[in-house]
Amino acid sequence: MENHNDVSIASSAMLVELSVSCWTARKLDKRVSAEVDVNKNTKTNAGNYNKNLLAGTGFLDTINKYAANIRAWHISQTLPWSDNGSRLLPVSNFISYKENLSKLEENFNALVQKFLIAYPNLVSAAAFQLGDLFNREEYPDADKIASKFKLNVSFFPVPTAGDFRISTHQEAMTEAIESCQKAYEQRLNNAMGEAWHRLHECLTRMSDRLTIDLVDRWGNRQEV
Repeated sequence: MENHNDVSIASSAMLVELSVSCWTARKLDKRVSAEVDVNKNTKTNAGNYNKNLLAGTGFLDTINKYAANIRAWHISQTLPWSDNGSRLLPVSNFISYKENLSKLEENFNALVQKFLIAYPNLVSAAAFQLGDLFNREEYPDADKIASKFKLNVSFFPVPTAGDFRISTHQEAMTEAIESCQKAYEQRLNNAMGEAWHRLHECLTRMSDRLTIDLVDRWGNRQEV
């Protein structure tokens, strides 16, 4: 028998996965790593030297910070569900989520285009900043770098606890369904716990605000 909560959550919410990726502009310098080992008299490869190919420039930092803001916004609009990145999005928030994400994606792409246009000059600036560490062969063409910047979003229906499509022996099936049920209930509890936590914070702020408003200009608390 299908649990009422299964039907309720499956019809009132959906799963959403969001990924935002950026070019790191980081490169392992094997030559410098080996030089450090030699200079420090290590007996083995003791560490790696990863250099910032665009050291001294701020374009990429701006994009990375904006990408982090998008991820933070995504978390604020959704509830936790699973460890693989899926988040629970209420159906009532779907339209608003899509509209706002579209604006964020547009701004993200604009920052990327601005970076790609400036990229040749940034490489020239890096040659000055990095000195002997600069190696022009380590800098990909702009069109290859463009593919490193991505924003992808996917929506999925929320599965019910009994949605276990696999053919196996009855005993194994029963155990698998029970395991699925426990995992489903845990994810549901995590999501609802996060929702209650946010509601509690909101109500606490409202209570604090009302308490302040009830203090008169002499600093005396008014009776209510």
